[in-house]
Amino acid sequence: MKQKKSGSPSQTPRVQLKLGIFFVFLAFLGLGVVVVLILGKMSVRDEELALLKAQVSLSEETKAEVEETNMALLNALGAEVSVSRVVQAADKVYDAKVKNTKDGYLWVDRASATWVVTLGALNGLSEGNRLSVFDGNEKIDTVEVSMAMDVISYVLPTERLKNQYNADYFRVVKE
Repeated sequence: MKQKKSGSPSQTPRVQLKLGIFFVFLAFLGLGVVVVLILGKMSVRDEELALLKAQVSLSEETKAEVEETNMALLNALGAEVSVSRVVQAADKVYDAKVKNTKDGYLWVDRASATWVVTLGALNGLSEGNRLSVFDGNEKIDTVEVSMAMDVISYVLPTERLKNQYNADYFRVVKE
């Protein structure tokens, strides 16, 4: 008589099928874990990106505030220096003849659009003062002081003076 084998041929395919299903299940489970890990890293990166964007925005706002403060301080410093200390230092250097001068010259630098007169705070000029402009002995216009330094001042010309006269030097008298 034939002896029966411990495993019948019909059980082997069943075991193989079960093992196959088990391995397919493990493969899907592994795939699910990988997908979850990838999605988790993407969400962390999205959070980091949002945080970086917020930091950049804050940095830009802070930079703008610092630039505004810097400009305000420079403007305040420039106004203080040009009027007080410079005039005090110039007062010690220049004699009474220079200090009492009421007439000077207007130099027109058309290339850089700069208009400068040879009178300044030492001569009693300040921002807003007006000076008469002469071509020879004829009064042709007036200019307004925009910034007075020690012995020179920057002035603003009228449209007429800018466009009608071609000379680069004029005589000016304090009004």
